[in-house]
Amino acid sequence: MLGVVAIFAVWANRQLLDTHYWTNTSTKMLENGPIREQLSGYLTDQLYANVDVAGELRGELPSELKPLAAPAAGALRGLVEKGVNFALERPRVQALWRTANEAAHAQFVKLIEDRSEVVRLPGGGQVVIDLRPLLREAASRVGAPTSVVEKIPPNVAELHVVKSNNLRTAQSAVNLLRSLAIILPLLVYLLFGLAVYLARGRRRQTLISVGAAFIGAALAVLVVRGVAKHAVVNSLATTASVKPAIEAAYTIGTSVLSDIAWSTILAGIVIILAGLLAGPTRAATSVRRFLAPYLRERPDLSYGAGALLLALLFLWGPIVATRTFTGVIIITVLGFFGLYMLRRQTTLEFPNEQAHFPLRPTDR
Repeated sequence: MLGVVAIFAVWANRQLLDTHYWTNTSTKMLENGPIREQLSGYLTDQLYANVDVAGELRGELPSELKPLAAPAAGALRGLVEKGVNFALERPRVQALWRTANEAAHAQFVKLIEDRSEVVRLPGGGQVVIDLRPLLREAASRVGAPTSVVEKIPPNVAELHVVKSNNLRTAQSAVNLLRSLAIILPLLVYLLFGLAVYLARGRRRQTLISVGAAFIGAALAVLVVRGVAKHAVVNSLATTASVKPAIEAAYTIGTSVLSDIAWSTILAGIVIILAGLLAGPTRAATSVRRFLAPYLRERPDLSYGAGALLLALLFLWGPIVATRTFTGVIIITVLGFFGLYMLRRQTTLEFPNEQAHFPLRPTDR
């Protein structure tokens, strides 16, 4: 149970307080077609709601065509929205989106972590994603007149992330979340380690149970993620047209949760295999007997082979933990510790076992 809560705490902590995860998630959202369509519609609405497009067109048209300005502005709305959608696919516009999210996240973390500066920040403690530069760039790319682009008000296209009246609640929640994201995983590992230590005479079985608990906690998280998706999408989707965008946003926004869960499953599988390899079954005993002389006589080859396998794992990078510095360090330490314990067990179990293949040229 603590493992399930710990996985959710770690995920939420990364999504809320890690700028790298925040900006990567927002970039993936903009690259999604349904989300980009909704954003282009929002930006087009902002443009038409805050700039007199018909009036600007009237000023650009000859006198005999001025009566057509209003119908032309309405007819151009669909084309403008499609043009904005196309502009949002461009690297320069996406860079503006990423910059806006990075700035908003920096402001969010500053508000959450430094209470003394909250009252001196603009907006009285609000966090907004400023999309005005992105709107200006998109409008220019679809051919909007310079006069239209220049008349976009400064407070247009602002997405409010945190409002000042919710700041205290957000601070308390995030500070609690930060503590849980550190304490809960350590507590889970400590309790599992204590369980194995106390299980004298049945430590191997307990180790297998620990691996199964890892897998069970991760599967529970994945099930909750899938069930919650329907509830969240149905509660937020006011119309059928926005449902694909909300589903995509939920999937992308919880992708880190899925990565953590799958990492936990992989860890559980490794733990179970370690418990089985140390067991009394005929297959496990045969493997240990075969490896015993090589592990005992050639520790250089044993640890070298272990290092090679770890290097191949990190190059493959099947989970996030194998692609981060902290994850690589933890996996490396645990891998070599497991190899040390295997060498110790096989040496005690088969002290006189002879190698089937020569260990050194002099052994021939």
